[in-house]
Amino acid sequence: MRISERVSRSARQRAAVFVAAFLALGGCLSVGNDGGLVIDAPKGDAPFAMLSTVSRPLGDALPQAPIAGGAIVVKGPAGYCVEGKALRNRASGGFAMLASCQVITGGQDGYAVDLAVMTVSAVRGEERPSPQALSALFAAPALRSRVDDDVSLVRLASGGETQVPGSDPRHWRGAMTLNGYVLALAAYGPVDSHASGEGGRLLLLEMAKAIRAASPRMEKRSRTTVAKSGNSGTAKSANGG
Repeated sequence: MRISERVSRSARQRAAVFVAAFLALGGCLSVGNDGGLVIDAPKGDAPFAMLSTVSRPLGDALPQAPIAGGAIVVKGPAGYCVEGKALRNRASGGFAMLASCQVITGGQDGYAVDLAVMTVSAVRGEERPSPQALSALFAAPALRSRVDDDVSLVRLASGGETQVPGSDPRHWRGAMTLNGYVLALAAYGPVDSHASGEGGRLLLLEMAKAIRAASPRMEKRSRTTVAKSGNSGTAKSANGG
């Protein structure tokens, strides 16, 4: 199986996790005929609208958190936190979801930033998928594609709403490599929002920069050591938070 296909499957498997943990506010979750989670939100309320007015904590807001057995430390742009309940950390890779620290904590911490949901999925690999490969992988037309700072970036015309109900179908996908892993990045925002447009690209670039800065610098030998010692740890931040 190609690296890009493994990244896609990992992202899809985790989609149900972050939807269940984060986007079902005020509604009910049920299992659809295909085994996926279905949100039954109150009429007239999109999940993003509910997120913008939430006044209670939604989960554990972590400033940063390890995946891939510690080889990768996920950290978001300023004002965004890792949601700890959705975090998955194992030697083979992992998953993290990020959103506004203010939203995750129900207004108890953080400050106002663009309403957005970002995800990071990791699988072992050394080759970064191209923007064209990402577009083909998700079977969606590319509205824009480019490579910035060794990050493949593509704005897709469709599919955002299937991953995050209530979001703009247009969304950004990205891919980068670090410490022997391929990282698949995604950014979703409300319809016609800054985050679903140019802002999403900037968020992914800022997140990529933050991940590189927070992650350890590893040679191939130390990568193997970390991979062997990694496990599906609980949601803890890399700095013990």
